[in-house]
Amino acid sequence: MIQAMDNNQLYNQYSAEYRQANDYHGQLSTKEFELQLINIGMKYDTSANSFQGQLSKMNLEMEIHALKQQRNAHICSAINYVLDLANNEITNSQGIIISLAYMALSAINSFISTQNIELSLPSYLQVKLNQISDKLIMSNMTLLNLKSEVSRLKLLCKI
Repeated sequence: MIQAMDNNQLYNQYSAEYRQANDYHGQLSTKEFELQLINIGMKYDTSANSFQGQLSKMNLEMEIHALKQQRNAHICSAINYVLDLANNEITNSQGIIISLAYMALSAINSFISTQNIELSLPSYLQVKLNQISDKLIMSNMTLLNLKSEVSRLKLLCKI
């Protein structure tokens, strides 16, 4: 039988995934800058190097696409852990002073919005997010900060 992770394990898993997403985003920024430089070079280069420029541009575009996919996969994985953490906190909300799920989801939402990331959640995460949202609505006044971050994520991901 698989044992459920406790809140600290879930937070640590989220944290590792979030760091990975940040790392990929850093690599992505570098590649996008390189692509801008190639585009500028191609704009002013009329020599035979244009074929080499086109090839470099295509390779970079493929790398950028792959990095975006990896970054987004890590963001989705981080969200998955946070939603499990949120579920634990909702179930055991007595005595929670500050929600770890709230802090984690707030960081994810800020990352998505400040970096202008177009994130499309897989359907299983959309369902999970809606379930957490419904549970929070039913929980009245508890975990208000978490409730607002869940709503913010739904808005950012157009759910």
